[in-house]
Amino acid sequence: MTTPVELVAPALGAVALATALVAILRRGDGSMRAAAGPAALACAAAWAANVAITSTSFVEVLQLDAWESVSLVEHLRDGAFRFGSLWAAHNEHRPLTGRLVAMACAQFTDWNHWWEFGALHVVAGLQVLVLAWYGARPGPAWRLSPAVLVAVASCFVATMHWETWLRGFSVHILLGVLAPSVAFLTLASHRAGWLTVLVAAAATMVGEMSFGASLLAWPLGAAVIALRGQEQWRGHLLAWVFIGSVATLLYLPGLEIHPGATANVAVAFGPTGLVRILAGALVTIGMAAWYAPALFDGGAAWAQAAVVAAAGLAVLAWVGLLVRHWQHDTGRERVWLFPAALGAFGLGACLLVSAGRVAGGLHALAASRYLIFAACFWASCLLLLGLHRERGRPVPRVRAWGLALAVVAAMLANSIAAVPYMAREASRARQARQQLTEGDVGAAAHVLYPDPYKLAHMREVLRRHELSVFRRGAP
Repeated sequence: MTTPVELVAPALGAVALATALVAILRRGDGSMRAAAGPAALACAAAWAANVAITSTSFVEVLQLDAWESVSLVEHLRDGAFRFGSLWAAHNEHRPLTGRLVAMACAQFTDWNHWWEFGALHVVAGLQVLVLAWYGARPGPAWRLSPAVLVAVASCFVATMHWETWLRGFSVHILLGVLAPSVAFLTLASHRAGWLTVLVAAAATMVGEMSFGASLLAWPLGAAVIALRGQEQWRGHLLAWVFIGSVATLLYLPGLEIHPGATANVAVAFGPTGLVRILAGALVTIGMAAWYAPALFDGGAAWAQAAVVAAAGLAVLAWVGLLVRHWQHDTGRERVWLFPAALGAFGLGACLLVSAGRVAGGLHALAASRYLIFAACFWASCLLLLGLHRERGRPVPRVRAWGLALAVVAAMLANSIAAVPYMAREASRARQARQQLTEGDVGAAAHVLYPDPYKLAHMREVLRRHELSVFRRGAP
């Protein structure tokens, strides 16, 4: 359960987020400055509401992949830590940033998992600030509706990727979206220069050290540099490709492969493999707009087909929006490049996830932890819808606010739909936590970690160092 101190931090976070948003949005044009206050209030309200909803189901206990950090903490406490272990692979990823957050939490708070919960929402707030920065400066001949910006922010902070919110170690997944977003914004919105390239490359490497899908930011960043075509772009492109190639080559050797990878390869190269991978990606995209995972766990075939078809139509509409902005960009301002790169990243990540998990059936692609990547796609769609030429016909205010209200309503509906799943997960986690503290490791392993023998050793590490559920003052 949350304590008053743990509830104060989210409230202060909402105030800080609103203040930062006002400061950023007031850098924009007249309409953005006029709407800075209400837009900031709406975004902060969505952020605070998500904190309130998810905090009721957050349980202070390590779950699944989070246990992999126990050995790092053990070595750190025993003076045997090696920095190379931070770079170790885990299921096609090298979650260095998540490991650093876990180690810092263990070292300075005796692994009070509420600090990891706070880190999740800090990263979500930073994502909103990135979007606001883009909204405040699209270009001399272009404008973005403030209402659309509110809708986009809601996509990121209120999309119910609830598994991420309930597991603090998953901060590396959110960082795997934030860092590429920063890279795309830097390349697409700042004047070309070597510093711009280096800052974007550094952000991409942070993403790469968070989640494997961030490797997509290298080819997408190259496309942004080439499409902008600013002064010295060829040299910048060569430097970007060189840095990205080295970073990727350092990332791939020794990468762990998920146990189901062989089956997935067989699926991919089978007669219907590519179709199944595409369908799986569309399932993830559809779930972010209408969260109903039960449809793919024994639901009617026509309902499943409807979700896949609707998501496919959304992708086609996204392509159409890109073509339209390309044709209307007579001044070659390329202000649509940021949402284009963000949407392409979201689509690419969903395809990668599908390629790695589709052998488990389409239901595996409805998992909420993947919805943050689908949110990138939907955010891109909204930004492209709300972006308009100042000298052209602007997006009518009623339509813009109608769109924003529709998105917020969808996010609210998704939140409500996810509550039973969160409650069930919280109930199982609380019971397993009690079993773990009492020493019934075999029973706890069914929920917390699949290997009871390894779990018993890790439990002893936590008990010996008074960490996590064994820390002083733990409920």
